[in-house]
Amino acid sequence: DYTEQFVFDICKLKSLNCDFTPLQIILEDPRTEKIGHNIVFDYKFIKHHLGIELVNVFDTMLAEMILTKGFKLQGFGLQDVLDKYNIQSDMNKAIRIEFINHQPNAEFTTEEIEYAAKDIKFLIKLKKILIKHGEESNLLPIIKLENETVPCTGDLELNGIYLDFTEWEKLEKVALEKREKLKEKLFSYLPSNFDTTVLLPEKKREKILKKRAKQLTLDFDIQDIIDINFSSPIQVKGFLKVITGKDPSDTNEKTLKLVYRQPDGSLPDVIKDLLAYREADKQYSTYGSEFYYANVNAVTKRIHSEFKQLGADSGRYSSNNPNLQNIPALKEYRACFRAQEGYTLVCADLRQFELRVLAELALEKSWIDVMKNPKGDLHRYVAAVLYNLTEEQVTPELRTIGKTLNFSVSYGAGPTKVMETCNNAFIDANINKQMTFDEAKDALNKYRVSFPAINKLLEDSVKFVKKHHYAWSPLDGRKRYINIDWTSPKEVAHAANIAKNMCAQPINASVMKKILVLLKKYIKDNKI
Repeated sequence: DYTEQFVFDICKLKSLNCDFTPLQIILEDPRTEKIGHNIVFDYKFIKHHLGIELVNVFDTMLAEMILTKGFKLQGFGLQDVLDKYNIQSDMNKAIRIEFINHQPNAEFTTEEIEYAAKDIKFLIKLKKILIKHGEESNLLPIIKLENETVPCTGDLELNGIYLDFTEWEKLEKVALEKREKLKEKLFSYLPSNFDTTVLLPEKKREKILKKRAKQLTLDFDIQDIIDINFSSPIQVKGFLKVITGKDPSDTNEKTLKLVYRQPDGSLPDVIKDLLAYREADKQYSTYGSEFYYANVNAVTKRIHSEFKQLGADSGRYSSNNPNLQNIPALKEYRACFRAQEGYTLVCADLRQFELRVLAELALEKSWIDVMKNPKGDLHRYVAAVLYNLTEEQVTPELRTIGKTLNFSVSYGAGPTKVMETCNNAFIDANINKQMTFDEAKDALNKYRVSFPAINKLLEDSVKFVKKHHYAWSPLDGRKRYINIDWTSPKEVAHAANIAKNMCAQPINASVMKKILVLLKKYIKDNKI
């Protein structure tokens, strides 16, 4: 408590073969709350070193993040939060470096021991303040859910996931072979005897030309002269100007598709090959053997990514070191993450969850009827309504438009964004079609008229955020405070999009976390 703290040197106690049972009884007792700041670290450390699982935890850092989502004025470190609530702590931050550099079995200094005690001394007082604010903001249920999820997050990080190196290495070789073939094909677009040094930055070109001038024969490093770095924006811009006669402002995928898209919606072969080259290059360089060796633990042979419970303002997880949410969506890459011998990997998908939430909140009867039908296809149904067709008459092109509208409208997309998303989807699906701005605008208007309950739900959320200056999730109560200039039309439009997102995104995160909590309980109860 505030007057008395106990500091244990776990390493020393383990070396003395101490019995940790008394400590285990307390830490695993669900009736006793364990308070910490970023307590997932404590959960992992104690479980890894002592085999003890913290039960019934309260994380003051998570609570503060929930209370201030979108309105962060300071950091979320313990000292930052204590300062915010005027809790005097006199903690010496410099001591933390000494913990990092602390040698195994070395004695802790008095200053280090005092710092460890102060690290928990103020938590009970801080928790009481946070609970009070949680009550006032009606956010206690979310704080409770996030704290229940902490052990699940700790287990996700501790357990990690197995990556099959044999299969992963095969994909690296496939990506390399594909990249080199595409590079050769890109070179074939150039005129014969084309001097590629004109595509190089000026200084590098001068260096190569001087080298060439010194050669008395053709026995020089031809690679220096003919090679093109297709990852270099400068060289790619020059390359495309030579091939197409057009000079794009940049070489981002979005720009290339916008500049080079043909009247029928397709892209020239050189652009398709360039984009395919980039994808193959990324697969080889980012997700090759280096990815494996950089991220697979040498002892466990598994990847232990970090998962932030509140990585997004909507409450969704984020992942880093490495980002497992950014693995290529190709089946062959996902298949490399598998269960080890004797285990089973269980996969689940909350199909069209956010659209189902919108239907529930808006009470859009036609959507609900489609979703109750096991063979129902909401995207096809929406396209049929918009274009006055039967569902059997809906083409892949029109279904793509229906799908784009379903997901874009809830994110506040306008005609330009809908047009761009549809056109990119057409390219990915090899559909020779190009949507115009007017067609996108017309489709959006028809959508709003055809599904008035959905439109009213989203517009009501916009009215709410303009009045209260925070966005609200109706089903789980999460809030995102909007700290903007409310006289700026551009910033208000962005706030409106946030409000629409908050209708369905947060409850998706909350349901996923509740599933994790129930799954962990099921595994423990059934001793799986």
